[in-house]
Amino acid sequence: MHDTQLLPRINATAKRENGKQYYVDANGNRFPSVTTILNATKSQADRDRLLDLLHNYFVVYLRV
Repeated sequence: MHDTQLLPRINATAKRENGKQYYVDANGNRFPSVTTILNATKSQADRDRLLDLLHNYFVVYLRV
């Protein structure tokens, strides 16, 4: 079993700028969305594989 540590939760507002989504907290810190990061760093094939994994997780494990 893995010792998983979650990131701290932040309260932020979603903002869209130049086709990218960011979250801005009360201090004005900007955090890019996961899809913004993936689009900037991964190929389309990698993003498609991730979407398939997520789809399988929600359908199989959560039975949505």
